[in-house]
Amino acid sequence: MPQLVTVTDLTSKAFSPAERFNGIWSLNWQAVFDYGRSPWVEHGYAPAATVIYLPKAVAPPKGAWHIELLDTSDEEGALGYHENEAFDKGSTPGKASERSSRGLAAGRGTPLAKVFCKTARSDGADPWEVASHELIEMLVDPWVTDESEVRTASNPRDGLEYIVEACDAVQSTGYRITPEGPLMSNFCWPAWWGLEQTRKALDQQGRVHKPFEVLSGGYMSVKKPSGSWEQIGGAK
Repeated sequence: MPQLVTVTDLTSKAFSPAERFNGIWSLNWQAVFDYGRSPWVEHGYAPAATVIYLPKAVAPPKGAWHIELLDTSDEEGALGYHENEAFDKGSTPGKASERSSRGLAAGRGTPLAKVFCKTARSDGADPWEVASHELIEMLVDPWVTDESEVRTASNPRDGLEYIVEACDAVQSTGYRITPEGPLMSNFCWPAWWGLEQTRKALDQQGRVHKPFEVLSGGYMSVKKPSGSWEQIGGAK
C-alpha cells in the first residue's frame, strides 16, 4: 500500500480554494506519477505515496504522514522542514518539536512536515514548491530527528558523508505539472548518491550531470570525518 500523506491548511487564508485545490492536486500528481515512477520507488529505496487534503477539524488517519501549511516560520531562515519525533512540553505533550506550536506527530515513527507559506512568499518562493520539497524529502529520508537514523551516502571523491535529502542539491530548478499550475520541486534520483538504478538520469528534470553535483542555487549538508556537519553550496 502507498504511504498516505495528508495536508491541512492552517494558514490565515494564504490560498483561495482554487489555489489550494491546484496545489494539492499537483502534490498528489508528483507523488504518484513523477516520484512514484522514479528509481526511488522502482528500486524499493523509498515508499510509494498518495497525497490527500484534510480539513482543519479532521485528524490525520492512523499511520498517515502529515504536512501542515502554516503562515510564518518558527525557525529563522527556514521556509519549511520535516521531522519525526514528539516532545513533551509541560502540559502539552506530543508536540512535534520543541519549537512547534501545533505539531501532530504522535511519536518517533510519524513524520511531519511544516511549510511556512507567507514566509515563503516574502522570500520570493512558491509555497507549493516548498511543500513539494518537504514531501519528497520526507518520503526519501523520514527519520531525521535521531542522527543515527539520518540517511547518508559516502562520496569517494572527497571522503564526506552526504545527507540523502533529495531536493537540496537541485534547489531553484522547480517545474510545473501543468502550464498554469504551481511550482513543484525538482529532486535527485538515487544515482546522485551513487546508489544503483537502471536509468541514467540523476534527477527528475535532467539538470545534474554527475553524482554529488550541487547546482547553482542548491546546497547540501555533509558530514566531515571529524563528525561535524557543514552546508556546501552549488557552484555559481
